Amino acid sequence: GGSIGVANVVTDHSAVADGTLGGSNTNNTAAFQAAVNTGKHVFIPAGDYELVGKIVVSTSGQKIFGEGDGRTRLMPHSGSHGGSPHTSIGVADEGVFTVTVGVREPGPEFHDFQILFHQPTAPVDRAALYTQPDAFNIVKVPRCEFHNLRIIQGMNGIIFKPDAAGVSETLGNSGGSFLNNIKMSCFKENISFDGFQDSMRLNNIHIWPFEFAGNAELIAIFTDLHSDSYALNVGYVDDLKVEGLLTYGPRTHLHRGVGSNHYGVSASFTNCSFDTFGGFSMEKGIAQFSACSFTCGNTAAHYMIEMTAATLEQLTVLCSGCWFNEALPNSKPDSAMVWVQNGQFIVTGSRFTTIAGTPNKFIFSKQSGTPKAQSITAIGNSFSTASSLGIVIVVDTVDPSVIICNLFEGVCNP
Repeated sequence: GGSIGVANVVTDHSAVADGTLGGSNTNNTAAFQAAVNTGKHVFIPAGDYELVGKIVVSTSGQKIFGEGDGRTRLMPHSGSHGGSPHTSIGVADEGVFTVTVGVREPGPEFHDFQILFHQPTAPVDRAALYTQPDAFNIVKVPRCEFHNLRIIQGMNGIIFKPDAAGVSETLGNSGGSFLNNIKMSCFKENISFDGFQDSMRLNNIHIWPFEFAGNAELIAIFTDLHSDSYALNVGYVDDLKVEGLLTYGPRTHLHRGVGSNHYGVSASFTNCSFDTFGGFSMEKGIAQFSACSFTCGNTAAHYMIEMTAATLEQLTVLCSGCWFNEALPNSKPDSAMVWVQNGQFIVTGSRFTTIAGTPNKFIFSKQSGTPKAQSITAIGNSFSTASSLGIVIVVDTVDPSVIICNLFEGVCNP
């Protein structure tokens, strides 16, 4: 670990808290870097600090902390000091905080501050957003911790990579990290990781249009369901535990992994809310949901759950005690709440509801391409709709399914 003691960026290294968003006041990059380079823990007093360059963290176990995510605010410039906000800090794929390759475990810890990025006041679309670095860029550094942070208006939030290019999980491991009580409103990837051989824990992560009040243009972009917009974007990881996740806008996606060994994900979600737009999608592995809610309040929304396994790959989703509620039908093919295209979907003790005028199917299962193992198991659930066009479950597969002991209310066609 680092040396004993704490370095204060203001009293020890002359940082000045005179920042304004998009302004050109004191450049505190050198002061912050000098404090980090001491190897001591780093304290950032309350105030607004402009940064122009990246901060490189290379000390194992170092803590960098402020006085609260509403009191200590870092304001990165996205270009030269006082210059255009259209070019990124440092080189591509690096972050405001860049945790370097080779830091021994445990990795550094970041606590109690906010990173507030600059964006145009009224962007017409995503192309009009300012290019930004990641808030945090971590390459092959295991067991980092993030607590009580806000990351606002960035493009990417907390990005873990197995190697510098992010293309092979065989080259390194950034697993064993803990993310707790984090509020984010990033336009591309809020949290992303792949290639981890250790458990990842995420508690009370809120992906929401924070700080966008009154800005209809930013809210519209945040909720536009762009294909590159993710609350969580997760590849291969041995064990992912998520509790208290709230997403509004970007989807949560669990993919096969980008390296040569496509192991997929083993994940559990507890007391999570996938609200209005984003939904959940998965390509390989196993995911278990307990006491979670899925809602659709926009016709352009993703499926609440979308399962799309490739040939001969295992994909299982289990839901217990969950609620699926649709206020408006999505515009996806077959307008299903849950779309299973190859894989196994198991749901027990859960409730599916729609309102009048939403002719959606609750669960739609369809094999695609080469025959694959696929089945639906629905036991002890409640299905309720006021729509005369409501069809509960459609199964198009040669594999056996089990649908028993369910309650059908309203105008349902089981």
